[in-house]
Amino acid sequence: MTPKEEWERFKTFDFSTKVQYIYDNYLAQLIVGAMVLIGVIIFGLSLWNHFHPDQNVVIGVIDYDGWMETLEEVDEDIQIGIYQGATYDTLVSGENQNVRYALASQISTGDLDGLVASPETILYLQAEKEDYFMDLSSVYTSEELAALEDRLLYKEDVDGERYPIAIELTDSRIFEGGNTGTGIYFSYTVTTDKFEQLQGWLDKVLSGTDGEM
Repeated sequence: MTPKEEWERFKTFDFSTKVQYIYDNYLAQLIVGAMVLIGVIIFGLSLWNHFHPDQNVVIGVIDYDGWMETLEEVDEDIQIGIYQGATYDTLVSGENQNVRYALASQISTGDLDGLVASPETILYLQAEKEDYFMDLSSVYTSEELAALEDRLLYKEDVDGERYPIAIELTDSRIFEGGNTGTGIYFSYTVTTDKFEQLQGWLDKVLSGTDGEM
């Protein structure tokens, strides 16, 4: 049967017969076509993001939902997002494993630049070096790290080497009189490139403390 004959025959079918005919004869082609279309869309979005980078800076918060508004007031250009009800205890128990998956997804796509959380949460999430958070020696000079030494949280890698992973913010005046738990720390995500904006935000948070940056 020629394509023209097949088309003429197809036009005589009712709707349900047309659907069944396409399913029986062209399902594989439709699947391949859909996959090609999805690939083109993803490639196009990738190019768009490359030439039109998202300038939003996003910091997530775990353990300290109650500080969201306070953190938002530090810099209106920095977006603060919470993982409702997520804490170290709920992560360890498995109750909030969806939060862990969300973090991994956001970090892998470059949609999360930093995390404010307790030291326990940060150390728990960082199973391996460069897993979720940056080694701060790749962000700061040795002189800058020396000045921050009293604020640094260290993680030990599989070889027993310790490296700085987070900066303590607990004594910031913005947290005065509130619940600071076991401490409030900040980590850079491994995919962020917003160092200038994040360091500016940290300067504002730590202004007025003994360890002002």
